[in-house]
Amino acid sequence: MSPASFTTHDYTFTVLPLGPLEENTILLQPSGQKQVWLFDPGSDAPAVQAYLKQHHLTPTALWHTHGHFDHMGGSAFFPSTLPGYLAQEDLVLYAQVERYAVMFKMAVKYDPQRCWQDLPAGASFTNDFTAAPTLVAAETPNANSFMQVLATPGHTPGGRCFYFKDLGVLISGDTLFAGAVGRTDLPGGNWEQLQASLRSKILALPDPTIILPGHGPQTTLAAEKNANPYLQDLI
Repeated sequence: MSPASFTTHDYTFTVLPLGPLEENTILLQPSGQKQVWLFDPGSDAPAVQAYLKQHHLTPTALWHTHGHFDHMGGSAFFPSTLPGYLAQEDLVLYAQVERYAVMFKMAVKYDPQRCWQDLPAGASFTNDFTAAPTLVAAETPNANSFMQVLATPGHTPGGRCFYFKDLGVLISGDTLFAGAVGRTDLPGGNWEQLQASLRSKILALPDPTIILPGHGPQTTLAAEKNANPYLQDLI
């Protein structure tokens, strides 16, 4: 699959389907800037780096929806000085990225020295792409809040979605796909937790919200409410 991009409210989202599992690495770029945020650069770090070089882009943060190898196994190929974020509940999964990637013959790397910053539930971040992201605590509402962290356990214990309210976009990782939801039969998965996450966090968003999932095509919440069989019992 080829890269797909769209622009909304002066921000461009670019989706790069990479690796044998076609995991979606997502770039977010403000108009007029060359700095970008990278979401889930897990499956093919050289391909992401080549795209960045080709378009003269500089990443200023790595964000991870969860700790599975196909979503963060490539992160260690980026400089350790680059701020990186992962919910602490999924650190144990990150430690196993090399073990699980072997069966897919993927080039991933575990960096035991890397210090991942936590993604507290309900926290948000401002939209300064030129420096290290600024955390806004959940208990301290801020007019400059740009990206909200939604805790969505179920696929993994530390599953997170990233919601851009003003842009009308949700990066859903493996919590929600077009026509499906994340599997819960892997270590740390929990179907009841996933249902609760979908019901309380995802279905509460506005229907026009654009969904950028961890695999497969983009969709909208309205389309998923209408046709996704896994959501029907939750509505």
